[in-house]
Amino acid sequence: MKTQLKILCCLGVIFITSARAVEDAATLDVHEWGTFTVVSGSDGWQIQWYQPNESLLELPDFVYPRRIKIDGVRRAAISGFSVAGKSGTASVGFYARMETPVLYFYPNKPMSVTAEVTMKSGVVTEWFPNYINRKDPAKTGGDTVVWNGDLLPPSDAEATKLMPAVTGAQGVHYAHAREVPGAWPFRNKSVNEADKFIFYRGAGNLPLPYRVEALSNGTFRLSHAGYGKPVSAAFLLNVGADGARWARMGRLAEMKNNETSPFIEKTLSEPPVPPAQAEEELAVAMRESLIEAGLTIDEAKAMVATWRDVWFTETGTRVLALLPRDWIDGVLPLKITPTPTNLTRVFVARFEVFTPDREEALLTLLNSTNKPDVASAKKLRDLQLGRFANAAVVRSQRMGENRIITRFYQLQSSEFIPATTAR
Repeated sequence: MKTQLKILCCLGVIFITSARAVEDAATLDVHEWGTFTVVSGSDGWQIQWYQPNESLLELPDFVYPRRIKIDGVRRAAISGFSVAGKSGTASVGFYARMETPVLYFYPNKPMSVTAEVTMKSGVVTEWFPNYINRKDPAKTGGDTVVWNGDLLPPSDAEATKLMPAVTGAQGVHYAHAREVPGAWPFRNKSVNEADKFIFYRGAGNLPLPYRVEALSNGTFRLSHAGYGKPVSAAFLLNVGADGARWARMGRLAEMKNNETSPFIEKTLSEPPVPPAQAEEELAVAMRESLIEAGLTIDEAKAMVATWRDVWFTETGTRVLALLPRDWIDGVLPLKITPTPTNLTRVFVARFEVFTPDREEALLTLLNSTNKPDVASAKKLRDLQLGRFANAAVVRSQRMGENRIITRFYQLQSSEFIPATTAR
C-alpha cells in the first residue's frame, strides 16, 4: 500500500512539474504585412520605375537611412545606397517596390529575439529600429538584414519612452502601423531604440508571379506569369476625373501542368461613384480579405489605414491582389529566433496598369513635333501620372520603338514589292 502511495505521489509531482513547465514555456506568434508595387503597360509587362524623392520623404526623419546616427548624433542621409547602410535610399530602375512590411510580435512573456530577412534580387532601402548586422549578399543570395533585441510588454514605460514621436503630415502612413494595441514593442538595446514593430522597405528586380492586362474593350485580365499558385482575392479599381469604379475580380484558380493557364476578367461597367464612397467600400472589403488571410482585426485595420489614400484615391487603374505565402517565403525569406509558434505573412500586390487610352494620349503628346505650349503642358498634367510618370515615359518609348520596327517590316513585306522586282 505504501509503495502504491509513493508511486501515486511521484506521478502527481511529475504531473504538476510537467504542467508548470508547459505553462512556463515561452511561446511567440509573429505577424507580418506588406505591399509589393509594380507598374505595367496595357500588355501586362512590368516596367522599370523609381520612387520619386517626394514619396520617400513621407517617412519620419528617424527612419534609417532617411536619418543616420553618426557619433551618437542624427545627421541627414546621403543620396544613394551602400551595403553598409550609411547612405540613402535611391531606388532607380527597379521593377518592384516593396513598401512597408512590418513585423508584429506577440510573446507570452518578455524575451530576446532575432529577426533576419533576405530580399532576393533587391535591396532593403529603409528600416527602423536599426539593425545589428548586414550580411554579405554573395553568401546569402540577397540583401540580408539582421535585427536583435528584446520584446517588452505593451505597457512597458521604457519601451514607450524610446519610441520616437511621429508628428505632422510627414510619417502619417508610418503612424497608422502603430495602431495595434496588443503588439509587444521591439527594443534594440545596443542603439536604445524601440517601436511597436520592426519596419523595413525595399526595391528589387523580381517579377511578380501574376500579370494584369488592360484590354482595348475596357476589360482587365489577371493571369499567371509562370508561377501557378491561386490568388484568393483580387480587387479592380479605377479613379478618374468623373469618379471611381471598383469591383471584386474573384479568385484566380491554380495553374496546373499541361493545362491552359486560367485567368479572370472584369469590366468596370457600373456608373462611377464619388471617390470617398468607393474608398470606404473598398476599405471594408480589403479588411475582410486581410482578416481571412490571417491578420488580426487590429492589424487589418492598421494596414488599410496605412495605405488607404495610396491604394484607393490615387488617379489611375490598379488591381490589388493577395500574394501566396510560399511565394513571399521564396523571394523574402524570414528567420525568427526563437522559432515562432505561429508565423503569419500577408502581402498585397499592387499592379498599377496603364490603360490603352491613357497610353495613346501620352504617346501622341510626346510624339508631337509642335513646340511645347501651355495647352500641351495642361494635357500632360491632366493625365495625373503622379509618382508613376517615369514608368509612363518608359512605356511610351517602348510603344514607339515597337511601332517603328513593326512598320519597317510591314513596308519590307513582299506584299508591297512589285512582282517584277521581287527575287
